[in-house]
Amino acid sequence: MDNEYIDNIECLVDDNIVYSKYENGDTNLVFYNYNITDKQTYRLGSIKDPYINSGDVVVVGNKVFFYCNRVVGTEKYPDGKLENSLYKINVGNHKLQKIASDSTDQTLIYVKVCKDKIISLKGKKNKKKSITYLDSYDVSGGKNKKFDVLISKDYNRKKENGEVLYNFAVYQSKIYALVRLRNSSGKDSWIIEKYNCAGNYIDSLKLDKKIINLLKNERISKFEMSGKYGFIRTFSGSGVLFRVASGKTVAKIINKIDLDIAIPGRDKKANYALVYSRDTGEIWNIDSRHNKLNKIDLPYEYLNYLYTDNGKILISSDNTVYGELDSFLTKK
Repeated sequence: MDNEYIDNIECLVDDNIVYSKYENGDTNLVFYNYNITDKQTYRLGSIKDPYINSGDVVVVGNKVFFYCNRVVGTEKYPDGKLENSLYKINVGNHKLQKIASDSTDQTLIYVKVCKDKIISLKGKKNKKKSITYLDSYDVSGGKNKKFDVLISKDYNRKKENGEVLYNFAVYQSKIYALVRLRNSSGKDSWIIEKYNCAGNYIDSLKLDKKIINLLKNERISKFEMSGKYGFIRTFSGSGVLFRVASGKTVAKIINKIDLDIAIPGRDKKANYALVYSRDTGEIWNIDSRHNKLNKIDLPYEYLNYLYTDNGKILISSDNTVYGELDSFLTKK
């Protein structure tokens, strides 16, 4: 695997690094799988004329799911209409497959998995309203092959009030929706709403004022929950790690430069998460079984990325290291 020619590493699955790169300029997005054990690279397939995607993926078993969109010309829309397609990579047989398509106005679609259903954040708009919503798509092999809307929020663009679903997380079969509410006076408030996998409301959490100040003028690129901890990252690279206590969030680490998080590829094994600063090389382990936050003492001055899966970790800094996660967590 030649890092120089990789555009993006998608995920780590069972000693396999799934990655993508553009070929023929930007006209072909090609996906590959590098097997760390046998040191072989497999071509998985390609997407022709891709427009944009969020880079968000989820792993179910040994299958990787993600969205990528294209502008498709039709008789009704000769200049093109945005088509978002859900793709599946089967790491076992090295194949990329488009399994469903949907028409939305939102270009960046974020995905999680909840009980073998792909949960996606999408957006549409009409003349008056912008609508952000979560839908689900069953990938367990059943006959229901359609997108079912679970949660929907409306924002009136003319009156400039309503609700916007900015991002979401899934942890232990619960959905956490990050929502901004704007009243008729133009005042904003932020909450995290908790739902089950069927979209039934459970309760909500208030955001710390420090977190709200960080999010005021930012777009949210990543939101994760792990035990009593949560993480939010913005498109500018700033981030916040917070703890949930007494029905509200409390910021623990905030506004570190290039703060990011590595979540295990498969949700069922997600009893830890690693928060790290790309700029300083600092790493913190969220032990979600015991709800503890521990700093890991490793000799990195910067980090490119961390990926984890099934007790393994892939670290990229001045070199690339792959091994058992426990051996890194115990280092002093």
